[in-house]
Amino acid sequence: AAEQEVDVRTAIASLDARSLQGSVTVTETDSIRIDRLESALGVSVTAGDAITIVSLVTPEQVELIARSVMTVEGGSITADRLLIDAQDDVSVRTTIGLLVARSQSGSIEVVESDSIVIDRLEAARGAKVVAGDALTIVSLVTPQAVELRGRSVKTIENGSIQADRLTIAAEQEVDVRTAIASLDARSLQGSVT
Repeated sequence: AAEQEVDVRTAIASLDARSLQGSVTVTETDSIRIDRLESALGVSVTAGDAITIVSLVTPEQVELIARSVMTVEGGSITADRLLIDAQDDVSVRTTIGLLVARSQSGSIEVVESDSIVIDRLEAARGAKVVAGDALTIVSLVTPQAVELRGRSVKTIENGSIQADRLTIAAEQEVDVRTAIASLDARSLQGSVT
């Protein structure tokens, strides 16, 4: 626990850290489990192997760089912005405003508690995003399948989804720009455009 900034290089199995007024930066040599991490001014975690998260909370930005990034069952990431750069799979539960995520050789799965903006998502082996409310996409690119679920699913005016196959399930409106081979879309109460 610290009042100001925390910036550490580690070779540890698990982390429990808090900064009341500053940011937290962790550079881990291999895998790390984040049992609890709270920060007033953002978080940056770089790991040589896997990052596993139980609880990560900040009102600012979170940056995670690792071979793989995942939350445990019941775990979550709460932040304004989430940036993830992974070599392999990403599987996270979130309460965030905006997501930028890349998986160089794996897939990305995000389960968001409410609304989310996908600013940029790139995944080598497909993507799945489930939102408790609205799902808005600026750029989503994968050579494989994409599954999107939310109250509404939309791309912004110049946004797009590029994928082999796109599956969308929404309660209300679906309005997307795409470059896809096949589409399976449904809206329970709204239109599909």
